[in-house]
Amino acid sequence: MRFGGLVRCLLLGVAFAMPLIAQGKSDAPGPVTKLEIRSLFEASQDHPETIEQTNRELLAAVKTRGVDFVFSKEEEWSLSLLDASEELLEAIREGLPADEREWRLKVAEQTRLYYDFANNYRKYDIQSRVIALEAGKEFVRLYQSDEALREIVDYMNRTIPQLERTVRSMNPPVQVMRRPN
Repeated sequence: MRFGGLVRCLLLGVAFAMPLIAQGKSDAPGPVTKLEIRSLFEASQDHPETIEQTNRELLAAVKTRGVDFVFSKEEEWSLSLLDASEELLEAIREGLPADEREWRLKVAEQTRLYYDFANNYRKYDIQSRVIALEAGKEFVRLYQSDEALREIVDYMNRTIPQLERTVRSMNPPVQVMRRPN
């Protein structure tokens, strides 16, 4: 009985120690995150005098630690509205190798188009159906030759004609009334 209790304690100790061992002994912070950048700029909005300092600190952090994300054009624009300096935005753009940055942007665009299609094509309002139709057409146009996306492209190619008919039927053409002479 005592031996079983000792084994359980030992296993429990190992179970708690494994995550600590996996973390390693490095206390060095990882790459700068989107959340970190947004949080610092949003906190600076209440204190305009600190915006310049926030830009400097983040620029130094990005140059030393790099980043683990890619900003879309919309996210960059939104950050510039929070007074991010052009120098900081450029450092963020260069925080990842160019090929990885392009790959991440491509995946983000694929994901956006896919979810615009998937989240809207079964809805009953015309606006949602038009969003789905446009996203589906754009997805097919951009990725029709990508073998990894073949099943999705084939599905969208089968679905788009019906979606077009549905949109046309929901939005009948406007008839122009002519005045009698």
